[in-house]
Amino acid sequence: MRVAAVLATLALAAALAAAPVRAEPERPLSERLEETIRGLMDSVKPTLDELEGMFEMFQSIDSLEHYQTPEVLPNGDIIIRRKPDAPTYLPGADNGPGIRT
Repeated sequence: MRVAAVLATLALAAALAAAPVRAEPERPLSERLEETIRGLMDSVKPTLDELEGMFEMFQSIDSLEHYQTPEVLPNGDIIIRRKPDAPTYLPGADNGPGIRT
């Protein structure tokens, strides 16, 4: 039992020694929250930028019914072919019920 008390005391001393010493006063909660949110936004920004690029790509597609099922090539490339009987694609024109904003 005495060994457990000594180990607990040593563990507490090690934890206190490892804790950073604060030379500055505690910042308000609003500042800490703002910093945390900014950090989160910075970490997700690359993903949001990538999603924006994908969204722009999908806006350029007219109606999905004019395309064949995607096929994956042995090298990993994905091809989505336009159906041979699909009408001519005119960018900016209303080409059917595609993805619109």
